[in-house]
Amino acid sequence: PAKQTNLGGYKLPAGLFLLVSIFQMHNNAKLWDKPSVFDPYRFFKENIDKIDPFSYIPFSAGPRNCIGQNMAMHELNYVIARILTRFYLTLPKDFPEEMEYELNLLLKPKIPFRINLTPL
Repeated sequence: PAKQTNLGGYKLPAGLFLLVSIFQMHNNAKLWDKPSVFDPYRFFKENIDKIDPFSYIPFSAGPRNCIGQNMAMHELNYVIARILTRFYLTLPKDFPEEMEYELNLLLKPKIPFRINLTPL
């Protein structure tokens, strides 16, 4: 049976539907230094130990996380390596400084995200 519980100093009533916003977690200044800045170096081996493993969860976390996580990460590395060894990437001149997002079933940019690819 459901019962009231406390979480982070808040009383949560029995039967409460609680949604964890992964987007908000990944952009939370309490968890990340400069969360809106693209900084892949924060995930390098020398920095990874400084990150709480549950603060970045693109594939969920814990015993019920995504079973395709390892395959997805390998595919991602392969595709990015293929692109970066063949093209120079730039943003269009009219690309906005700040991205605006639209939340539906998936989070997506409000305007199309375009990248210019120039063969090397």
